[in-house]
Amino acid sequence: MKLLVLTYRLPWHTYTADRYTMLHFVKHFSQQHAITLVAFAESAEEARQADVLQPYCERVVPVILPRRRAYANVVRGLASSTPLSVWLYRSGKMRETVRQIVAQGGIDLAYVYHLRMGQYLADVRSIPRCIALQPVQVLNLQRYKDHTRHPLWKLGYTVEHRRMRHYELALARQYDRCLLISERDRRTLDPYGTLDNVFFNPHGLDPDYFTPDPAARKEPHALIFHGSMRYQANVDAIVSFVEAVYPLVKRRVPDVKLYVVGYQPPPAVQALARDPSIVVTGFVEDTRPHLNRAAVAIDPLRIGAGLQNKVLESMSMALPVVATPIANEGIGAVPGEHILVAEGHADFAGQVVLLLEDEALRWRLGAAARAFVSSRWSWEAHYRPLEDLFHSLVAQSQTPWVAGASAR
Repeated sequence: MKLLVLTYRLPWHTYTADRYTMLHFVKHFSQQHAITLVAFAESAEEARQADVLQPYCERVVPVILPRRRAYANVVRGLASSTPLSVWLYRSGKMRETVRQIVAQGGIDLAYVYHLRMGQYLADVRSIPRCIALQPVQVLNLQRYKDHTRHPLWKLGYTVEHRRMRHYELALARQYDRCLLISERDRRTLDPYGTLDNVFFNPHGLDPDYFTPDPAARKEPHALIFHGSMRYQANVDAIVSFVEAVYPLVKRRVPDVKLYVVGYQPPPAVQALARDPSIVVTGFVEDTRPHLNRAAVAIDPLRIGAGLQNKVLESMSMALPVVATPIANEGIGAVPGEHILVAEGHADFAGQVVLLLEDEALRWRLGAAARAFVSSRWSWEAHYRPLEDLFHSLVAQSQTPWVAGASAR
């Protein structure tokens, strides 16, 4: 097949979840299919990074959208009813580029990653189209508005959520298939069950890459939290943990140490290192040595939605994980069997202390976590049904219409 793939950022590195996901998508599907990848770049310098994708793509088309122009789009969008996160990625150049590629013919199917890019193929009917709403933004915004206390931010999230509630569902209806992570996403996006094109297809990871090193030396009282620190939900998670939960842990385990590992930590995260028991590493090329060293991984996520890569990676490394229900929502690990799930500061601290004080429990939970991820969360486990879906949609599109045939 010839696939047209749209994504809102060039997947030339794996430091953020969207690029990480799409880089693996491109690498996998390029093995059997010819890919035309179209993505935004903020500058000509970033557009040149597309060269690293050439081995996997028949064609890579970066469309430059400078940050200042994207912000100007947001200002223009204030008076509209369309979500500002859609305006942020609005581009006449992108629209014309996509139109020309489709008009040239030869594309069998289009895969659109994220709501932000859905605007560019919503009205196209000449090819089968799938949109990956991962995560569902109406759920993401709902949690931001419910959690935020600053009045201006709360107002902004409330308005954006109201816009998104109507926009996202309408957009999903315009595609042949809407790809979601979990049933929780579907219930929030479509509370009345009106969508008939939902296909559950979360992403995964490589268990062979995220494999624990049996020779690595463990720090028996070391915690780790890792992930992109450009993501506000991660910043909120670790700052709130250090403020409200970490002191409770230190009372019980005075020699506890916390490693905060992640890309571009803002000042609020860097400031956590004022505590000598906390190490903020910033960007690291490879997280595995840090995961090998830690005794327990944490994900105290309070806001956000979707699939938490950091939890999957920690579990794959046979690390016992303490997480909030939100962090486990898209993964579905069984609490007490594969993961410990905690709500509230005291509960979270208690679960962390339990693991730090019980080495046998750490090993048992870590082994179960590794087995769970290896059997259910590899890239291949989720790409096989997606591949079947692509073939099915292409076959349907090539079948002459007959009376009574389904539209899907």
